[in-house]
Amino acid sequence: PRPPLRPPFEPLDDLPFTVAQRDEVILALGADLGYYPDPFAFVLWAWHRSDDTIYEVASWRRTHLDSNAQAAVLHAIRNACQPAIWVADAGGGGRPVVAGWSAEWTSRYGLPFQEAEKANKSGAIENFNVDLVTTSMRGDGPRMRLREGSPLALELSAIQWARTAARSTAISSAA
Repeated sequence: PRPPLRPPFEPLDDLPFTVAQRDEVILALGADLGYYPDPFAFVLWAWHRSDDTIYEVASWRRTHLDSNAQAAVLHAIRNACQPAIWVADAGGGGRPVVAGWSAEWTSRYGLPFQEAEKANKSGAIENFNVDLVTTSMRGDGPRMRLREGSPLALELSAIQWARTAARSTAISSAA
């Protein structure tokens, strides 16, 4: 299965950047190297130094993809655009595949991942949530813009984060 990134994938065509700004847009790819029940997923973000808004370019998720299939999806992204930042996490069922994994993935698949920092996960979640509801400096909407109907937008609409004494936990509103 391939994500919806087939040529001619022009990730910035519908974002509010001028043609001149497009060369200066920074793309960042975040991936979760899961398998099942936690899926492999990615989100591709874009921003420009003259705009405090962060834009979701694309997101996708799928269960039951082995490492080779995940790498193929990630190569399709790299072939369609050039993310400057590559960050990934492997938790749950994916952890045995990628524990100390970034050098292995770089060597085996030629993908330049940095391992996600988990030391302050609750702080990162808090910052993400603030960006979802904070108005941009232009005052024309939220600082973080999700694509309507995207896998990320759908997932976030069904998950609420509740703070507990020890950690933040996800509670599905669908349950």
